[in-house]
Amino acid sequence: MNSRPEPYYSRHALRNIIAKYVVDAKLKDPKDPKYVILDDALAGALLKANENPSVPRFSHEEVGERALAATELCHRVQFPDGSEEYRKGKPAHITIMMEKKMGRKVVTRIVGHERYNIPTNAFQKKLQVACAASVTVHELPAKSKQVATHEIMAQGHQGKTALALLAKEGVPRNLVDITDKTVKK
Repeated sequence: MNSRPEPYYSRHALRNIIAKYVVDAKLKDPKDPKYVILDDALAGALLKANENPSVPRFSHEEVGERALAATELCHRVQFPDGSEEYRKGKPAHITIMMEKKMGRKVVTRIVGHERYNIPTNAFQKKLQVACAASVTVHELPAKSKQVATHEIMAQGHQGKTALALLAKEGVPRNLVDITDKTVKK
């Protein structure tokens, strides 16, 4: 694979690199072009330790799926200031939860906003102005002393308002989980 390695590849780019390698190394099965004959390099990258390397060929689709399975999932977070960061795994979700406190009072809790570089105090002030209600911040117990996480708690049903403010901060809707524990099941 003669291309210069990058630290991160999209699924599409990884499939293109493998397809180019298959063409350049002439690994297509001459009898059935929809199959790839594995060479030592491709077999080493795609086969598991307990698999028999004598399996001569895989379909193009299976080669792509095995290549994706052999890589580690990551995602890119782009912040409003234009900076970006790559993180391992799937994107973390922000949680908005509405629940009852002391009988009938309802509060809305927001947790996880700090993962997207949303400053707690600034977001608290924006939420307080937007919903015209009391909003407080509480530090949550953390596993390590280095990273403090906070919970923003607003008075009343403020889920839609919090969701709109998070959207203005650039957080996609699919990364926000909303739970309403005030409704009876």
